[in-house]
Amino acid sequence: MKIKLLLKIVVVTALGILALCGCNRHETYIVTFNANGGTGTMRSQVFEEREAQALRQNTFTRSGYSFSGWNTSQSGSGTAYSNGQTITINSDMTLYAQWSNGSSQGGNGSGSGSGSGTGDDPGNGSGTQGGGNGTHNGHDYVDLGLRSGTLWATCDVGANTPEGSGDLFAWAETSPKESYTQSNYKYYCDDGTDRGYTKYVRRYQDGYPNFFSDGLRILEACDDAATFNWGNGWQTPSPSQVEELFYDCQYVETAQNGVRGKLFRGPNGNTIFIPSIIEYDNNSYRYWTNSLCTNSDPTFLQVYGQHAVVFVNELRYRYLCAFVRPVRGSATLTPTAPSVITNSATNITTYSATLNGNITSAGGANVTEKGFVYGTNPNNLSGRTQSGGASSIYNETITGLSQGTIYYYKAYATNSAGTTYGDILTFTTNGILNEHIWVDLGLPSGTKWATCNVGATTPEGYGNYYAWGETTTKENYRWSTYRWCTGSGNTFFTKYCNNAEYGNNGFTDALTTLEASDDAATANWGSGWRMPTETEMRELKDNCIVTWTTQNGKWGRLFTGSNGNFIFLPAAGYRYDSSLYRNGFDGSYWSSSFCTDCLPRYAWYLSFDSDYCGMSNLDGDRCRGRSVRPVCQ
Repeated sequence: MKIKLLLKIVVVTALGILALCGCNRHETYIVTFNANGGTGTMRSQVFEEREAQALRQNTFTRSGYSFSGWNTSQSGSGTAYSNGQTITINSDMTLYAQWSNGSSQGGNGSGSGSGSGTGDDPGNGSGTQGGGNGTHNGHDYVDLGLRSGTLWATCDVGANTPEGSGDLFAWAETSPKESYTQSNYKYYCDDGTDRGYTKYVRRYQDGYPNFFSDGLRILEACDDAATFNWGNGWQTPSPSQVEELFYDCQYVETAQNGVRGKLFRGPNGNTIFIPSIIEYDNNSYRYWTNSLCTNSDPTFLQVYGQHAVVFVNELRYRYLCAFVRPVRGSATLTPTAPSVITNSATNITTYSATLNGNITSAGGANVTEKGFVYGTNPNNLSGRTQSGGASSIYNETITGLSQGTIYYYKAYATNSAGTTYGDILTFTTNGILNEHIWVDLGLPSGTKWATCNVGATTPEGYGNYYAWGETTTKENYRWSTYRWCTGSGNTFFTKYCNNAEYGNNGFTDALTTLEASDDAATANWGSGWRMPTETEMRELKDNCIVTWTTQNGKWGRLFTGSNGNFIFLPAAGYRYDSSLYRNGFDGSYWSSSFCTDCLPRYAWYLSFDSDYCGMSNLDGDRCRGRSVRPVCQ
């Protein structure tokens, strides 16, 4: 017994010593491989503390480039490693693939101006600079493959990492401060009798002293926070450079090291990250451009970066604060006409519709006008509507349209380089027939569907219930009250019967579709309206997006056509005997089609609930009361 106890003490003591000494306890670190403009995937590599491993062999590829190694910096300014090099690490690490196209990775300084470039520093000549990532004055930049040749810094002024919180500056000031007010703004003076701005004054009534104006609109180098803090060769971006970033890059909301922001991916695959950091005045993150707004008082400025909205000419008081993300390269983007897409019309009614457009590129200049042209003749779109606001996605509702008419329309956008139009699209306004509204769903047959059931005044209204082949409502829905049956059961049919065994005295006929006199839609809504055939009901289901939803508190199925138009069929249930069944849960709509391959007692109907939608003849007894949704041509 004593021996066992002694062994236990020894084991416990040994385990304690091992735990205290950290025996066999190693930290693990992960190396992540980034394609850095290339394509393909590579698994991360796990290292244990003090463990030497050979890096994975590169499997990334990039068209027109050869792989030259790894680097801890995207721009190549960090620690370099060769392919397959044996290393040890003591922290997580991301390695960026480095690419060579047979010449220096940096810019070549090409252009009409003077100056040459190296891998570290592209030339300063005007025109398009050479591509490549690099470092200038100790700060990394990335070539995103932009048309202007602009190179974007990887960090904000005052930050050491892409996701880091940089310094805040008033416009034309080069140092951060505790508060940002008009009274402590560098270029503002109020002597008690006169007040105004002392620099960058475009209107004399805003200057100090009175009637002062210098006409300056673009930051001078001495007032540029990027130039002052990072040195010559860096500057605050111009509005056109910012607009080019938003329109020529793909960007997504994401997180980097726990910080939310936007990741911009340039045409060449390179990326920069701009964080979403709350500013001093508790507004959403914004970044200065180097220009006063040309269409406003000089107390307003152009900024960019508001949440997930693309670049807008948002106005901002110059004495308030914003971040600065520097750029390199004074190359000016030659504006081109904007690129615009015409999107499908929505909210189509009898006399109105909403037109939708999307500017996919501003062409390197401010969009001064956008809107739509429309009309009933594709060769003469005489109607015109302008859209306000600064968003690249825009819409306008046009009214005063004619009912049941095809309209042609296209989006347009204008900048200093010209006007561009999108493709011509069409929509058809809802029509009116005998005071009842129909909708064109863009179905192949051209069939138009009513917006309401027979007996209802709203799309979600249940309306009346009819036995198949009857045109009036009644208290009891059973075989003994059915118009086309003389017996008390489902025999002795006097019309719409293809089997003598079930016909009255052996009666049969060749009728497979309701005649107009027996059609509840025609009888109640007049000529031109009728009940849909089985084929037309299948067309509705097969050519629309069908969803289970509510409208004004009523459950049912929404059928949305290829042209964006839609109808709503409520789950009105059905009637049998004197009771209403399954209302709010099932929809049951008669077609005008007799079930030719079934017993004569059945007709086709559209059946749906929250899980199913399709044609049925199950329990399709003609004597039951079901809903009727009319159609017309």
